[in-house]
Amino acid sequence: MQWADDNPLVMQVVGENGEARDVQVTPKRDPQRDWFLPIRGTQHYTLVETRQADGVMQALGMATGQAKTTLMRIWLTLRSLFTGDISVTELQGPIGIARVAYSFAQHSLSRLLEFLAFLSFNLAVINFLPIPVLDGGHMVFLSWEAVTRRRPSEKVLIAATYFGLAFVLVLMVTVIFVDLERIPAIKQVIESIFG
Repeated sequence: MQWADDNPLVMQVVGENGEARDVQVTPKRDPQRDWFLPIRGTQHYTLVETRQADGVMQALGMATGQAKTTLMRIWLTLRSLFTGDISVTELQGPIGIARVAYSFAQHSLSRLLEFLAFLSFNLAVINFLPIPVLDGGHMVFLSWEAVTRRRPSEKVLIAATYFGLAFVLVLMVTVIFVDLERIPAIKQVIESIFG
């Protein structure tokens, strides 16, 4: 609904008697309200499947399976970003992450901790990408040195480091800008400046 932008939507509503009927609604954005709070007057509950391990080995197996699933999702997201299947505007920066964390904190402490673990795992995976400024980039240079038995030239190291730093900074500025653009009041200011 939040992307409808004042366009009418048809929703199917089921009454207490089980009878379904169509209702036309036109969502209106209220820029006066705090963007951080739930402003739609509805609550959404995510279906959560809770599984409990019978022992340490089963818990390790479940954690490994979850890590594999998360790793695959990260890979698919990164690949989709580079192929253009996903726009950079779909990413979340620090403001978006704070909003999601706030949403999980409203559910329960355990959901918040699960999200923070997920975030930490994502950051660890990103850190090992072969971008020169990150640990993954250092691993590439160390691997090069191990295979060739010589260090890359100082010029190559400096150029790669500047490239990696520029890439990371551009990505950070982009996601922060996208985050800010999602806040209605700031979006109006950005539109008034840039047209």
